Parts: sequence; C-alpha cells; structure tokens
Amino acid sequence: MKSLQSALLIDVGSTFTKAFAIGLDDEELLTSVSTPSTSGTDVCEGIDNVILLVNEAVGEKINFKLRLASSSAAGGLRMVVVGLVSDLTSQAARLSALGAGAKVISTYSYKLNRSERERIEHDKPDIILLVGGTDGGNEETILWNAKLLSYLESDVPIVIAGNKVVAHEVEGILKDSGKDTYICDNVLPQIGKLNVEPVRKTIRKIFINRIVISKGFKGVKEYIDGILTPTPAAVFEAVKLLSKGTENVKGLGELVAVDIGGATTDVYSVAAGLPTKEGAIIKGFPSPCDMRTVEGDLGLRSNAVSILEEVGEKMVLKSIGIKNIDLEKITRDLSKKVSKTPKSGADKAVDLGLASSAAQLALKRHAGYIKTIYTPMGSMSIQYGKDLTEIRSLISTGGIFVHYSNKSRIKILEGTLCNHDDPFTLTPEKPRFYVDSNYIIYGMGLLSNYYPDKALRILKRNLPRIN
Repeated sequence: MKSLQSALLIDVGSTFTKAFAIGLDDEELLTSVSTPSTSGTDVCEGIDNVILLVNEAVGEKINFKLRLASSSAAGGLRMVVVGLVSDLTSQAARLSALGAGAKVISTYSYKLNRSERERIEHDKPDIILLVGGTDGGNEETILWNAKLLSYLESDVPIVIAGNKVVAHEVEGILKDSGKDTYICDNVLPQIGKLNVEPVRKTIRKIFINRIVISKGFKGVKEYIDGILTPTPAAVFEAVKLLSKGTENVKGLGELVAVDIGGATTDVYSVAAGLPTKEGAIIKGFPSPCDMRTVEGDLGLRSNAVSILEEVGEKMVLKSIGIKNIDLEKITRDLSKKVSKTPKSGADKAVDLGLASSAAQLALKRHAGYIKTIYTPMGSMSIQYGKDLTEIRSLISTGGIFVHYSNKSRIKILEGTLCNHDDPFTLTPEKPRFYVDSNYIIYGMGLLSNYYPDKALRILKRNLPRIN
C-alpha cells in the first residue's frame, strides 16, 4: 500500500472514538474501527488507540496523506438563543445553530427578566446567540437583552445576529462588560427571508478557536490536518453532498437522513418541501431547503426511559412482538449501559423498539403537517413546515444501524413513513432505504472539503439500498 494515497477519518464521540481509512486512488474502504473514548482523561489516548487499530487491521503502519477529525465528545455546542418573537427570529436562530452543529438547550423570547438571566448563568452554555428585530424593525428588545446579558458572570461568547441598525450599539454594551462578542448579518433581515449561513460560519469558528481548547481538545491539532469539526456539521455536509452532487458526480436528489445516537436523534432534509397535496397552501415560518433538527430527548441511551414514557409500553411492545418481558427494567438497564451493545435477545428487541420509536418521533417533528380549516367558502388545507411525502431517498446512520441486520434496519425505518393512522404528518411515503453500515458518513463530510468527487463516489458506494 502506498501511504501517500490514503486518508484517515476520525470521530471522537462521547462514548466511542471511531476511525476508518480510505484509499484515495482506488476509493476503497480499507478498514473501520472503534474503541471507547477517553474524554474523561485525555481524548488523544483514544485517537492513539484507533490509529493503532487501523494499522493493525491493514497490516502495516500507514503514513496518511490526510488526517481529518470531527467530534461531539465535548458535549456538543450547547447554545442558548435569546430572541424577539418565538416563532420568528428565535426560530431562525435555532435553524442557524442546528445547521452549524450546535444543540439549542433553551430559547428565550421577548425581553429577558432577572430569573431568566440567572437560569442562563446556571445552564452554562458554550455560546449565546442574541437575535431580534428585522433590519430597520424593533430595536428596543435586543438592546434590553444585551443589557441583561452584560451582567452575566461567565465569559461565554455572544453572537449578535439581529437588527443591523443597532448591532454595533449592542456590541458596545456587551464589550463594556468584558464580553467576547461576534457580529453577524441578521438571521432574519426581513419577514420570510432567512440568512443563516453567516451565523453558521461564526459558530463553527468559535467551536474551533474556543470550545475545543477549553474542553481539553487542544492536543488533537497535532494529530490532524485542517480543523476539528463538530460531528453534526460534518454529517450535514455529507448529506448535502449526497443530495446535490458535484459538477462531475450526480447526487441522489432530494432526501432525508436520520442519525440515531446515544444522546440525540438528528434528522436532516435537503428538500424544498413544497406542497404536493391538492389545494394546500403554505403558512407559517419558511423552512430552509437544507435543514437539520436535533431531538435532545430522543437519545437512545441517555433518554431511553423518556422515549418509553412518551410513546408508551403498548407501542414499543407492539413494534418488537414480545409480550412477557419487563420492558421498564430492560429500558432502565439499557440507559445505564452507555458504551455496551445489547447481548440478550430481549435487550436487543427493546433496543430496536426504542430506536424505532425515536426515529418515528424525530421524523414527525422534523416534517411538516397539514391542518384543515373551515371557512364560509369551504374547507382549506394549510401546510405548516416541509412536505416530505414524495422524498425518494431515506438515509440511516448511527450505531443502531451498524450492529443490526437489514431486517431490523428496515423495521426501524418503516415506522417513520407516512401512514393511514396519521395522514396529516408529511413524512416520506415510499422512499428507498439506504444504510450507513460502516458509519462513514461523517468522514465523507470531512473529506468533501478536499476531494468532493471522491467523497461522493465513496459515499454512494458505501450506502447500500436495503429495501
């Protein structure tokens, strides 16, 4: 093997550090490995371990041409959004944050009060996103909120992305109290118009320059080329690449992807989401074509108990086809076995049942819905959010899809589809199922910044259709 023709892609997760090697000439997957993460001590130990495992698997020490890495082990980017109106600027800000790989832990609308400021201090976010007002619109609220945030004792970075008329005044208020501030273009410069990319870029910059270092990742720079990327951002890049293609390699077109993780379940869509139902009219906040949502209460391990509580024992038992088990006890046990794969038949069945429930709920929350209203002229169908019913490609990734059979994978994904029991939720109806069985999607998002054509070809080759 010629070492200069290989790339190493690493993901430092909360529980596992994963890596795989790719031949850059033949575009073949050389090996894929994982080992428990060492974020509690030194994350570099975990990276050393996977590099050793990769070299052992291929039978030689490789001098890689390219080493790239992503990470969610720092707990992700925990973000607080402070906005104006909950269903306008705050929602725009949430979309900006999620697209950059952040996890929104709380959102505040209108003017902050003292107790809300104290709650923000208590939550210890990594970033605060301060928004409010269209350009030339409301000024009072964002100025008030800047004043309240200036009293925070923490040195959390604050991104300002509101009314441009007062942006520098807001910055001055915060800087006078020693705050680290970043000004971006308004996320909602006018009603109905989103401008999320400047905020996304700034969030990623903060992740690299500040968050990574403060959470013990400084040494990782010695192992990799380029920058350490938030794992969700890397996955999002791969999803967009797979959908849109490149100048030389055709993509799959509009698609949806679901990533079931131990801490969250993320859903990505690259689709316009325009109405397909006859006579339906779009209303409400415009959804971006490239969209990510994070369900922090649907992590397969950290939220196993809450998933069961939300969907109910009856639904999980129905999905797994087993009756005589202590479902609640097994679920509690699974939530404690964060770094272990279920072994017994009952544990595996419950794991799959919870995964199916998490995927179903996450897709339902991500997709739009139809609501019928009645007027003197007759009934009208109003669409809120994105219509994904005609999406033809559904991508699945995450540990649950690595460790189980195609039959089990299909069962998980079938639960996400639009059905007669809930015809008003606009989830996909008849998509093709593709599975990331080697967990390489994050790596292709990283590689796409250097070799987009190669990344897309490798991605398509390693996402087999299973239905």
